[in-house]
Amino acid sequence: MLFIRSLLFHICFFVWTAIWAILLVWTYLIPRRAMVWVITQFFRSYIPFERYIVGLDYEVRGMEHMPAGPCIIAMKHQSTYETLKLHHLFGDVAIILKRELMYIPFWGWYQAKSGVIPVDRGAKGVAMTSMLRGARKVVAEGRRIVIFPQGTRIKAGARHPYKSGVGVMYEDLGLPLVPVAINAGVFWPRRSFYIHPGKVTFEILPPIQPGLPREQVMKQLEEAIETASDRLIQQAGGPALGSVD
Repeated sequence: MLFIRSLLFHICFFVWTAIWAILLVWTYLIPRRAMVWVITQFFRSYIPFERYIVGLDYEVRGMEHMPAGPCIIAMKHQSTYETLKLHHLFGDVAIILKRELMYIPFWGWYQAKSGVIPVDRGAKGVAMTSMLRGARKVVAEGRRIVIFPQGTRIKAGARHPYKSGVGVMYEDLGLPLVPVAINAGVFWPRRSFYIHPGKVTFEILPPIQPGLPREQVMKQLEEAIETASDRLIQQAGGPALGSVD
């Protein structure tokens, strides 16, 4: 049954995405903010597939911790699932992602129009400069920034180093840094065909206020996200913790 439900979901997911990727071409012609609203509604349209085909739902804890204005949202990345919920949960956010993703037909073009912050994964100094330039522009627009501090999807329960980019951006922008823990990888694991029923939890943790030394804030961020994510994974009946990814 799990195989059949997962297969049906993937068919619906990819067919639905392909159809709307073409139908939404007209959004290139409207202002960016209006386009983001349309795309957000599209992402919400996946929810019935998630709920009624594979039995996957979600809850959000700690929304009271989210600052009203610009901030840096540092989110654990375990699955495709959380990427579908970013605009739905956090509004008109700028997501930091690999520049090569922008070249994917339709999907990448929509990302570019929505105002993401693309980063080159080549020379470290060039990538950092590009990221900070884009981040400053986003903050000037009054928007929030979403970054995956480990730089890639991590298996639920696994350990992987946190990259320095989030600390550099925290120092440069002088904004609150909001840790977000998740357990999505328990239900929709990376590189897995199977999607399991259950309830994904997004837990927004108290923000780290600006002004701390970079080394201190990196340690505090990692401890907050990993501790909370491990707890959520255990509550969801996930895998053993602490393995190396």
